[in-house]
Amino acid sequence: MSTPAVQSASSPQVWYAAYGSNLAEDRFLCYIRGGRPCGGKHRLAGCRDKTPPPQSRSHQLPLRLFIGGRSQTWDGHGVAFVGTRRRPDQTTWVRIWLVRTSQLEDVVAQENGLRAGRVSIDPAALSRDHHWDLGVKGKYPRIIRLGAIDGRPVLTCTTGNSSLQGRPRPPAPDYLRWMAKGLRELSWTETRISEYLFGIRGVNRGFADVDAVREVITSPPCVGQRTTFPYVETLTYGLELPDPSFRIAPDAKAADGTLGDFIYRLDQSQLTCRPTTHFASIRTAQAALEPLLADWEAEFELLQSRQIRFEFLGAQLITEPPKPGLTQLSGYGVAHSSGSATVVVTAAAYPAGPSGRIRNTPLVERMRARLSDVRQGTEKVPGAAYWLVTELEKHFGKATAPNAMNVSAEVLRKVRRLSSQEHPRHGRKAGPPGGQTLTDADLQWLRRAIEKLVLRAAETDAAAPDRSLLTLGDFR
Repeated sequence: MSTPAVQSASSPQVWYAAYGSNLAEDRFLCYIRGGRPCGGKHRLAGCRDKTPPPQSRSHQLPLRLFIGGRSQTWDGHGVAFVGTRRRPDQTTWVRIWLVRTSQLEDVVAQENGLRAGRVSIDPAALSRDHHWDLGVKGKYPRIIRLGAIDGRPVLTCTTGNSSLQGRPRPPAPDYLRWMAKGLRELSWTETRISEYLFGIRGVNRGFADVDAVREVITSPPCVGQRTTFPYVETLTYGLELPDPSFRIAPDAKAADGTLGDFIYRLDQSQLTCRPTTHFASIRTAQAALEPLLADWEAEFELLQSRQIRFEFLGAQLITEPPKPGLTQLSGYGVAHSSGSATVVVTAAAYPAGPSGRIRNTPLVERMRARLSDVRQGTEKVPGAAYWLVTELEKHFGKATAPNAMNVSAEVLRKVRRLSSQEHPRHGRKAGPPGGQTLTDADLQWLRRAIEKLVLRAAETDAAAPDRSLLTLGDFR
């Protein structure tokens, strides 16, 4: 007999704290909606109420996290559990999902190999911090309540066998990849993810050091179980530094993180990007990645007043399953840039990836080109400033530009007024000589205005939050 659907309105909301593979959204949603998660051996039926969680967030629990037991889903490897006893010296990072109590019951049922509707949580048990066993056989029969957030209890499930803590067992590589994917979705860097995962009891039983963990998690989950061919394995770019005054030290700290649907690592002047989703051709993967690289270039230039460039070197396209005993490098093509130079280096770290606050739109790209000309001395400041404010008013509207950009109208009026005046060396934007004279101090103010307004245009096109009002006082 089928289990009747649960009406959401009749089931109060709770926070479910995920600490293992359910950190990743794609995997957790299989417990909600149903489906066979990548790497899983069984299809999950999902919850009776298949409404996706309306929100999730990062949270800490004072519990010990460890990997242990044997999971058939993960070929006999260990899976994540937390201890029951609070430990102020321990921190387990979790992703709390806002779900209905009925959904939590069904998630826990599936975690224990049961059908939805076979687990019931007494509402009275949610009113205080404690733990209790559900009386079912499975890997996660124990429920723990750990405080409340926004008036809703925080709950998780774990093993009822306390002896597992003393018998750690390493996880499968794909299990770590799912955990890493979830932590990336919480905006963690690759370095932080690697260090955190290696610090979990049980992980060090199967991985020699942090670098070994990092090497595994840079591939997306199920990397060895691809069934759709061809697919792009990696895209590689060279880092170029056009500014002769800016170089990076040979031992500079690498930068890593995520760019859209890619995991990246920038080291030894080479950027390697691994897709976390399927791309059937190099061209489609480039089309998804390269606008983000342009944003990276723009943000670095606007914030650091220096330029970086990413030049495509090659890609690895896997066209068929690898044959046993062979290492496949099918479809790998490289287009090398010509020329090289030995330079004096200064920077101690590679530039971090873009924050998402800046977009390199066509308008911003044109403005960056003008700004670069001003910095190199090939464009006069008054002419560039007048052109800039004209373009901003065309793009955002003459009357609405100040509100759209959150810039005081007095700033734009002053740019127009000063750029119409004449400077002994820089002239004026247009028209016959004469009129008011532009001082050196005015010229410096105009240059600062160009830099700040180009940056603000890039932030506005990216819909960056928390853009404070730019006033005349910000240009002193």
